[in-house]
Amino acid sequence: MKGFTLVEVMIALLIGILILTGLYHFFYSVGQSNRLLHAESRMQENARLAFSIMTNTIQQAGNFGCQSGQSLPAKSIMNTVLFKPWQWIEGWEAQGTAYARRVEVANNRYLKSIETSHWRSTSVSNKPAGTKLRKQTDVLKVWYVKQYTTAENIQNDKLYYTDMNLSLDLNDIVVLNDCRQQVFAQVCDCQSNQRGDCGGNYLSLRARNCLSPGNQAFDLSLLNLASTEVGILEHAIFFVSQRASKYRQANDHLPSLYVRYLGKGLSLGNKQEIIEGVENLQFLYGEDNDQDGTANYYVSADQVIDWHQVVSIRVSLLLRSLANNLTVGRQRVYFNGAVLLQPKDDRYLRRVYSTTIKLRNRGE
Repeated sequence: MKGFTLVEVMIALLIGILILTGLYHFFYSVGQSNRLLHAESRMQENARLAFSIMTNTIQQAGNFGCQSGQSLPAKSIMNTVLFKPWQWIEGWEAQGTAYARRVEVANNRYLKSIETSHWRSTSVSNKPAGTKLRKQTDVLKVWYVKQYTTAENIQNDKLYYTDMNLSLDLNDIVVLNDCRQQVFAQVCDCQSNQRGDCGGNYLSLRARNCLSPGNQAFDLSLLNLASTEVGILEHAIFFVSQRASKYRQANDHLPSLYVRYLGKGLSLGNKQEIIEGVENLQFLYGEDNDQDGTANYYVSADQVIDWHQVVSIRVSLLLRSLANNLTVGRQRVYFNGAVLLQPKDDRYLRRVYSTTIKLRNRGE
């Protein structure tokens, strides 16, 4: 019997290795393409969800009931509280992120408090204390009424309303809107239910019962009862932060888009994650200085001349993949009008998504 020679065996092995190598590269390429498609699809869905939530919230800006509008006089009867919900929106610009300035995607895990000078604005309101963010990311606050009902009667210092299911608590901030003026005040007393919440149908603003900051004296009879609505004030703060390192998981410190709503009184509620993988967030504000209902120009929060003239907001999101092995080298990504600065060993897939949101109650 005649067998294979050594040369024939080596040639057969070489051919087999070449075939296996080709198959490996083929299946690896297919797998990598699938991972890229999955990552891109996931980012697109996340961006769509983020814009949907932000649009629905931003378009509520200034919705204080009863034909809310810029011309309606507004005042706060609370003591020494520096806030201006009648501006509808407030924003803070991160240092070093002016349009066409290069933004860095830092891989560090360091957060800064918004109370530092890193964030600036032409708004005179207090910054949302206790909020920690990623550097070089902007912040937006939107004011609106989350629930309201109609006033029914006024007896002494008590204002009665029709909806006994109003989710009202002591020390909440309410908006009294009678179509002639908007009054912002703190709930000092109410008809309680068994849980101690305001489960009845009246509230009182009387100063002697209030916790801090409390109210100044106000005569409820000055309201036009027939057209008065009672609304619970709410705000939403959009910002980029990151997950805490609690369980040493792979996605600890993952940058994400968050929102914080108003807690009791003027305290802030806990941050809530909207979507993951958001590295940066930038806002530009469209000011209408000729009253034609459209923005004449877009500027950052530290350049807004009059917040009452802002009629639209341009939002830009920078999203990244969860895995750091999807690209051969660093991507060349344009964000905020310039090339993004990335670490040398960066292999994340990134995409930029933008939209412009018109304020529904302005520019009509």
